[in-house]
Amino acid sequence: MTIKLVATDMDGTFLNDDKHFDKERFQRVYDYMNQNDIRFVSASGNQYYQLKSFFSDFPKTLFVAENGALIGSHEKIYQTDSLDKNIVKKTIDVIESLPDVNAVMCGKKLAYILNSSSPEFYRISNFYFPEIQSVDRFEDVDDDVLKFSLGCPDDETEFYMDKLATMIGSGVSIVTSGHGDIDVIRADVNKATGLEYLSQKFNIKPEDCWQSQEAPSPATTFQTIPSAVEDGILRYLHFNQN
Repeated sequence: MTIKLVATDMDGTFLNDDKHFDKERFQRVYDYMNQNDIRFVSASGNQYYQLKSFFSDFPKTLFVAENGALIGSHEKIYQTDSLDKNIVKKTIDVIESLPDVNAVMCGKKLAYILNSSSPEFYRISNFYFPEIQSVDRFEDVDDDVLKFSLGCPDDETEFYMDKLATMIGSGVSIVTSGHGDIDVIRADVNKATGLEYLSQKFNIKPEDCWQSQEAPSPATTFQTIPSAVEDGILRYLHFNQN
């Protein structure tokens, strides 16, 4: 087995609690991977443009963003998987009926937040979605919608996940990273499908891929990718443990 692709989740895994990582230390890992023809992938539910900003000094980084709905490099977007327009409309209607749920609608071009959102929700959303635009109504947006990122009371996360699944119905998956954060994504799209796309694009066997991810995480995340890597890479990747 020869490792040819290394993928890591970001929050709670690659980043420390202050949302930073040791760039000098990672530079050594990055150089090693480039010298040995190993692709490095940042995989996250966050926006493509945010991930690019984290790795501005590492130009060969690849990205599986928006929980697998957008895949690309620094130079170009390879693929997007948008939600069906009928599902988008239904999801908007459901969100509008839930006053305790805040929402960001994540598009291919930008993320969108309602003008009626609280300043605190806007501040938090702007970190994860730096390319964001305030709008009066989600219905007026002209963009391919990749997912919805929702916020609810922390202790009611499971309640709202069940409610959203029931009200929206088939065609979507409802996933959470905890802390009141919920994503509504296309049912057939996730980080695993994004990594599968990249492995096929670069002719890399699944057994030659390695992943490091936050736990707990959605059951679908990386489920197709076996875990195996040299101890040296593993030590460098777990920055938040040091």
